Amino acid sequence: MKLKGFKMLACLGGLGLMMTQTAQAQAFDYKQYAQPQVMGQQSDSKLEEVSGLAVAHSRSPYFWAINDGGNSPSLMLLDGKGKFKSQLNLEQLGNHDWEDLETFVMDGKNYIAIADIGDNFSRRKVYYVHLVPEPKIFPDGQIGPVSREQIKTIAFQYEDGPRDAEALGIDLLNKRILLLTKRDAPPRMYSLPLIMQPQRFVYRAKHLTDMNELGQMSFSGDYLTQTLYAGMPTSMTVMPDQLTMATPKATSLAVLSYGAVWFFDLINKEPPSAQKNHMIKLPAMPQAEAMAVDAQGEITVLSEITGSNMIRIPRLM
Repeated sequence: MKLKGFKMLACLGGLGLMMTQTAQAQAFDYKQYAQPQVMGQQSDSKLEEVSGLAVAHSRSPYFWAINDGGNSPSLMLLDGKGKFKSQLNLEQLGNHDWEDLETFVMDGKNYIAIADIGDNFSRRKVYYVHLVPEPKIFPDGQIGPVSREQIKTIAFQYEDGPRDAEALGIDLLNKRILLLTKRDAPPRMYSLPLIMQPQRFVYRAKHLTDMNELGQMSFSGDYLTQTLYAGMPTSMTVMPDQLTMATPKATSLAVLSYGAVWFFDLINKEPPSAQKNHMIKLPAMPQAEAMAVDAQGEITVLSEITGSNMIRIPRLM
């Protein structure tokens, strides 16, 4: 974080310099990550098309996960090693094409945002973000109930027509939902108001900026998706505020693609822009689709393909 320059009295000049140096010294160093590590094998058939992953707030260390379209509309609970524990069916929602999820805390309450935003052929007339109160997790790994009345849904369209997207982030400081498209070249970032009590009409997602570093990137890899589509975004998370010294002027993002984890700052001025900070290349994975970032910045990545490696990227403290 840089302090904004301004004229000061001479007697305060030294204090201003000291404050600037301290703030810069405390800024998050995106290069302080170890190499990606294999944490196990994704062997459970219930996780055969994982499309979203998020850290649970109700009990640690657990994760919430979802499968994409064509599967049941269920929240799946995984333990800290990525093993399936139990699931909560949300039949009232349906699963047109669930692609990402994120957990967040609003007014002291835990929530899960489920992004029903997939659209491979860009034909959908409306998309949905479901806001689900995070259920209680019992010590044995069972999940408490959530009533239909507790779940709120934001229905939306993009201001410039249908888009296929798989990446969602919750930006609490700016009270917005961020959406990153997948098949546009370059991928496009959109913003949707974070409304906890949405009305029964269709909201409009506004285009913010294009992510020019993504989309065209390619790596040499063992899998076709990593070779040809290394920069195609499949998940996104707003980095924890306490790590990045977040301000409303810049939103720090981790973006998962088939080939890497990318770190960007979304600069919130007119016109908005994106600045790349760092990139961590993934080891061989057939289809990296789901990512979670915990409060310490540790990253967990899952593939959509059963039998693939589960990857953890620890921070160097």
